Amino acid sequence: MKRRVTTASRDEGSSSAGNGASRESLRKLKRLDIYSRPKREFQRATVHGAMVTIVLVGAVLVLTWRELVFSMKRETVENLFVNSTINPTVNVTFDVVFARIPCGFLSLDAEDALGIPQKDLRHDVTRTRLDSIGRALDDGEKHEMGNTLKAVIAKEEEKQAEADASPGDEDLDSKSRAGERGDGDVEQRALKDTATAGQEEGCNCYGAGAEGECCRTCEDVRKAYRRKGWRLNPAEIPACDGEALRANTASTIESPPVENEGCRLAGHLEVSRTQGNFHFAPGHRLHRHANELSFVDRIQVALESFNTTHTINTLTFGDQPPPGHASPKHVVASTVLEGHQKTVQDTHAMHQYFLQLVPTVYRLDNGETVHSNQYSATEHLKHVHDGTSRGLPGVYFYYEVSPVQALVEEKRKGFLAFLTGACGVVGGVYNILGLVNTGIDGLLGIGKAHRSR
Repeated sequence: MKRRVTTASRDEGSSSAGNGASRESLRKLKRLDIYSRPKREFQRATVHGAMVTIVLVGAVLVLTWRELVFSMKRETVENLFVNSTINPTVNVTFDVVFARIPCGFLSLDAEDALGIPQKDLRHDVTRTRLDSIGRALDDGEKHEMGNTLKAVIAKEEEKQAEADASPGDEDLDSKSRAGERGDGDVEQRALKDTATAGQEEGCNCYGAGAEGECCRTCEDVRKAYRRKGWRLNPAEIPACDGEALRANTASTIESPPVENEGCRLAGHLEVSRTQGNFHFAPGHRLHRHANELSFVDRIQVALESFNTTHTINTLTFGDQPPPGHASPKHVVASTVLEGHQKTVQDTHAMHQYFLQLVPTVYRLDNGETVHSNQYSATEHLKHVHDGTSRGLPGVYFYYEVSPVQALVEEKRKGFLAFLTGACGVVGGVYNILGLVNTGIDGLLGIGKAHRSR
């Protein structure tokens, strides 16, 4: 029995010693507490302290929310590099409306920097007829590029150059050869005057006919000029002027323009990345009967039938980042001409847009990469008059790719950055309002001291 008591006493002594060691360890740990508080009887609650606390809570909530929004917001970082793009083509997406040109008189083509047509371009273009107020008259039809009057004229100029380079007929005298080269205008004009003096009214071949030949129509004059190898300028031939020319050429056009009808061309095409142009110009129906219209006559018809009033709904180069991923300035730089409208009153306008493309790569925050192009545009308008070599009416887009490439990266600060910022907000607001509370306590204490005196 005594042994059992002795053993129990020993156990109680060892447990007491263990508890004492634990309490000593806790006392040492409490010394590390930097957030020690005075006893409740030494604490004093005040009204102004409660008001400061309310302000503290409100400020912390507002500033923490702002920090969350700022940390989750996308940021774009832009850098410039030397353009090392390997892709040889640029994808062009467009939607252009011509309010005063029937679809049958309108076509699309592309050329390189030397004016040579770009062949075998991938394209998907839809041509839709529009009424006078812009409503669609059909569901649209697929349109094949090329067959513009400009392209056909270029081919004829090549043929004419080859013909000029070959030996002429032996029956052509030196004056005819000079007119064929374009440097015999003086002799040609003198010959016209001589022939005119000896011919009756309405029977003039203007120096190109044989002796006694009568040219009563513009077509007769044209045939006589072809035999001589001369260039016919309708502006100098009364028989080919005004209504006479239009009446003579109306039958050679496959279908006349539909009054008050317009056309919309939309789609995309891939053009060469090197310098070049794509253009909307008079189409194949203005030169379908090439054998019946001379070179100058076809230009005349194009000038009289082509009003280049237009609206650019869309014009972009390359792919575009999804909505919300590009900053407003980048969206504007990628769609400079979107919504651009140009109205002209006559039918001799040639619109030229000079575009400087800057290849742009977007690296989105979701890991996606988008290859696009920003561009700047300069517009020029000129009028093409009869008998000049200034070009044909139409809308021309001349583009050039910059040697500099832009890289736009999207970044977010992330959740860890938010936690860091939130801790800074809470600590800063707490300390500042604590100083405010202490200052208010001091001012109130000074006031009480003065009143007690």
